[in-house]
Amino acid sequence: MMEVKTICPHCGLLCDLTLLKEREILGTVPSPLCVKGLLAWTITYDQSRIYQPMMRKGRKHATIHWKEAVETMRRKIKNKGALTFVVSGSCTEEELAWIYSLSNSLGAPMVTTDPVLSASIFCKQATISDLETADVIFILGELLEFHPVLAGQILRSKYERGTRLFCLSSRLGPSSWFSETLQPLPGGESLVLLHMAQMLIQQGTYKKEQEKIPGFPEFRSTLKALPPVDRAGIKPLALSPVVDALAKAKKPLFVVTPSVTKTDNWKETLLSLSNLALLLDCGVLIVGGLEKGLRKYGVEEYDGKRKKVAFIFRSDPRSVDADFKILFTPYFVEEADLLIPIPCFTELSGTLTDADGGTKKLNKISDPPQDVREVGSILSEVVEELRPSSPPPKKPLFEFKEVKEKINVPRVSAGFPFLLYSQPTYFNFDWVKLKKLLDRFLDLKDSFELNPEDAERLGIKEGAEVMLRTEKEEFKRMALVRRSVPPGVIYLPDFKTCVAAVV
Repeated sequence: MMEVKTICPHCGLLCDLTLLKEREILGTVPSPLCVKGLLAWTITYDQSRIYQPMMRKGRKHATIHWKEAVETMRRKIKNKGALTFVVSGSCTEEELAWIYSLSNSLGAPMVTTDPVLSASIFCKQATISDLETADVIFILGELLEFHPVLAGQILRSKYERGTRLFCLSSRLGPSSWFSETLQPLPGGESLVLLHMAQMLIQQGTYKKEQEKIPGFPEFRSTLKALPPVDRAGIKPLALSPVVDALAKAKKPLFVVTPSVTKTDNWKETLLSLSNLALLLDCGVLIVGGLEKGLRKYGVEEYDGKRKKVAFIFRSDPRSVDADFKILFTPYFVEEADLLIPIPCFTELSGTLTDADGGTKKLNKISDPPQDVREVGSILSEVVEELRPSSPPPKKPLFEFKEVKEKINVPRVSAGFPFLLYSQPTYFNFDWVKLKKLLDRFLDLKDSFELNPEDAERLGIKEGAEVMLRTEKEEFKRMALVRRSVPPGVIYLPDFKTCVAAVV
């Protein structure tokens, strides 16, 4: 039995992963990984793996020869002006170079359906090593629950160096257990951050040299007529200790998690945070998915407009609106029209970009199945003489930005009396394949959280099956009665913040 080293590409931490291997991969060498990293190797042998191209024929998919698949793609790329190339952070740098070259030659956009948090940050971007020197850490969203590997580092900072922790989150998850927490209503985060910036300016406790940064006078003027912070569910006095601690800190640090991306105004929330960080001349550390590699290639967020043809790479085709969807994937996905089999992460050799913006090596642990081909090999056959390329690097831009939508708390009504708050638990589309295994491994069931006051009023007991209704759908979930959410709010992971009713 051999021990072979690679990395886990589930999130931007890209943790070292050591696998046990004989002819096949047998497991993971015990190490400080999250459970998704420990079980990552199992998706290599998932039952939904595809080994040949598949085309939709009527209501079903049928296996086709590679020649037919390539000819189909050659025909489809002739739809100039109606093409889009959809990528994800789990694409390697080598794959992105091939895709960029093809999209650039065709004049087609290269976009992503993943939230690109760094696109809304116009201040210093911090690194994970900054956690070791920060004296105040302000967490936006839930960090410790979904990034337990970072939890040890942050808690060491708190208990060994006395680092003060603050958390801004609509749900009191594990991060709040160790932090001084502000709990706004979902969609109210941006307004809270703007009020914090307003307090710094009114008190004169911001870094005065930051006034030279473009956009400062305009940003300062927009803070004069803010809606009251009470509308976000926060009392004004609650902000004073947070603002004072940040102003007095020698090295404050903001940490952003993908939790914020489930509200409609999440980009405004990040702009507000970016402005606040500029006032303090400190950095923002973004943790979550593998977005930094996408930024290198100038990938923009998908605008939702319908296209005739979408070439989709390691992404969820359900998030793309197109007449014909070509999906490059290791796994079968019903919503694609043409499925192109490519290697999974244990069958790839390449590089990925981590949360710090550096690169890490992904090592090939085993060979892919016989008819499974790499992205570059496929695209170079679709377009002969195609060569990989990349755009020139861009300089970071520091600028104060106006925040137009300062608050967006969904409006409840008699028919939908609850605010539904959500957070993502997976940062890589392929890792959804692990959900059933993880649920069984951790003895989990699809559930939602509601406050004890609401549970008592509605007669709902812990573990009861409850029907939830939003404006678009109905579904059953198991009730978890928790004080993690305030009265009038329910928490449902991997959904979208909206209004809901308990049927």
